Amino acid sequence: MSDIQTVDVGSLASTLWALLSALLVVSALILSVVNGLMLFRSYVRDKPQLAVNLVYPEVYQWFFKLPSLPLENQPTTKFGFLAYLDISNRGLRDVSVDAWKLSLRPKQGNARPLNPLSISEPKIAVGKSGLWKMYPVLGHAGQASTGSTLVKSGSSISGFAYYVFEYVGGNEWNLIESDRTVTGKVVVTDIFGKSASQNVVFREISLGRALSMVPNIDQVDADMTRTLQG
Repeated sequence: MSDIQTVDVGSLASTLWALLSALLVVSALILSVVNGLMLFRSYVRDKPQLAVNLVYPEVYQWFFKLPSLPLENQPTTKFGFLAYLDISNRGLRDVSVDAWKLSLRPKQGNARPLNPLSISEPKIAVGKSGLWKMYPVLGHAGQASTGSTLVKSGSSISGFAYYVFEYVGGNEWNLIESDRTVTGKVVVTDIFGKSASQNVVFREISLGRALSMVPNIDQVDADMTRTLQG
């Protein structure tokens, strides 16, 4: 008489359920990986693409000498920089701009990124008409702009940005070229940390002209903490 093997139905059911559960977990993992890859592909394809350009680079990019007091018994030299920037988005997604900094490199010393300072909207005379035009300031709400830093897909925002640079020593040659220009780089960063840059050549104007466009522009950095920069 042959032995009859009995099957433990409960044990078999538990094993099958465990296998099914494992398959469901693996399937869910595969699905999440596939969805993640699809989202990543969509982001790479549709991500915002910022570009920064200069508005009339031969006309609207200026620097001027500012009064400067000694600091820690060291003579200093100080300049103001006005840049008229256009920030465009060539991607398929809207994005907000988080920062627009100016980097200058003296002949002696290290490059130093500068944050823009808040100024009133510049007023510039239009030709010989005697009329004045108000210009926007990036990130500043006023008559000429809402101050929004959102750059929609296929669109752009524009406005002036103002920076102050002060360094140790009383020698202008440390920053100014022989043709009375100063070269810097503007770096624009969006809220995701992606950046775009553009070189800019600043041409010299008098402090008087700068004051005619932005009254009290020589005082906007009065509350800044001064630090020695080599």
